[in-house]
Amino acid sequence: MIAVKPSVLLEPAFGFEFTGAAVVARGGRLLLASAGPIVNLFPTSPIVPFATLQGGVTASSPNADTFLLTSGAIATASAGFGLRIGFHHRLTLRIETRTHVFFEPDRMLAEEEFCAGLTVFF
Repeated sequence: MIAVKPSVLLEPAFGFEFTGAAVVARGGRLLLASAGPIVNLFPTSPIVPFATLQGGVTASSPNADTFLLTSGAIATASAGFGLRIGFHHRLTLRIETRTHVFFEPDRMLAEEEFCAGLTVFF
């Protein structure tokens, strides 16, 4: 999975985060797009806990030999929390866990995401 998660902060403690992600698996490819609020606790601290709740859509493109994944788009919701650890020159380490819930007409599927990455604040 590769993800881009830009945030627009309206004030230090609150803003909106947008997520665009691509997932490649044995069954095919998934493209995820979602957006929602992000809340930063203790925004002036070098270690900032945060929480986010997002909604969006996931588009799937299965491989020709798979029958577990259907082609199309489904509604997606996600919630997560994590830590941003600040270093010099606005470089930060972001550690996060998130639950993605995919909604289909007759079922719901939840998946966990654990990630870490370097970010830069402008």
